[in-house]
Amino acid sequence: MSNFVSVDGYKLSYVIEGSGIPCLVIGSAIYYPRTFSQELRQHFKFIFTDNRGFVPTDTPVNLEKITVDMFIDDAEQIRKALDIPKICVLGHSIHGNLALEYARKYPQYTSHVIVIGSPPNGMRKNLKASRQHWTNNASEERKDIHKQLLERQKMEDLRDLSHGEMMIQNYVNNAPFYWYDPKYDCSWIWGGVKVNAKIAGKLEGLLFKTYDIAKDSNLNNIPIFVAMGKHDYMVPHFQWDAEIEKLPKLSYYLFEKSGHTPQLEEPDEFNKKLIEWIKKHS
Repeated sequence: MSNFVSVDGYKLSYVIEGSGIPCLVIGSAIYYPRTFSQELRQHFKFIFTDNRGFVPTDTPVNLEKITVDMFIDDAEQIRKALDIPKICVLGHSIHGNLALEYARKYPQYTSHVIVIGSPPNGMRKNLKASRQHWTNNASEERKDIHKQLLERQKMEDLRDLSHGEMMIQNYVNNAPFYWYDPKYDCSWIWGGVKVNAKIAGKLEGLLFKTYDIAKDSNLNNIPIFVAMGKHDYMVPHFQWDAEIEKLPKLSYYLFEKSGHTPQLEEPDEFNKKLIEWIKKHS
């Protein structure tokens, strides 16, 4: 089932797949369905949603109005439109921070939070940790592959790409930072995805420049599942070491043969851990 909610002139599409616990997946309604297995759709009723970073618009974007609360309230509009009393909220990468902030603002509507490949710190600290992880832990083979990909990118004709298309191409060409297999070609996941570069850029670069996951007690009573990949060089897993004990209902899982997207890279192990966790906390 596919539909949309209109907010401030943006058509926020959503796609519903599966049956079970209602789970609002923040991000792209095209990209994220491709990363979760059919097995999970037997346990979750996924509502894959676009946020404004994936909704192109011809009207000028007022960046001052692009705030964390805006993203959160957009997600809340979808929950309200579907009339779901309580919902599990899932986010991958920076969208995991939005999922946490949704739960912080609307704990009364949140049953669970699932966070995948997301930083517990602000982006400044994450960038420093990323450089450290890459320098100290990435293999020479991985680094050589990255150099080759960057050389190939220099030879590509990117002049006709939009800013959004350029963001996608950079993601694809930085495969050694994102994937356990440093040669993995993830371009298929991005097929048909449109990126609103100004909005996505502000979300990734500015809105979470500083961040404190445990700044108040609103998350203390909500079960939180955190999945990280050992070979994620963009969002290093060890940043969570100092944060795990701060949230009493947080369950942390490190996937040994994954990078930034363990639900796709290690689906069997990921599914097993998540299904066990959701049964325990339901």
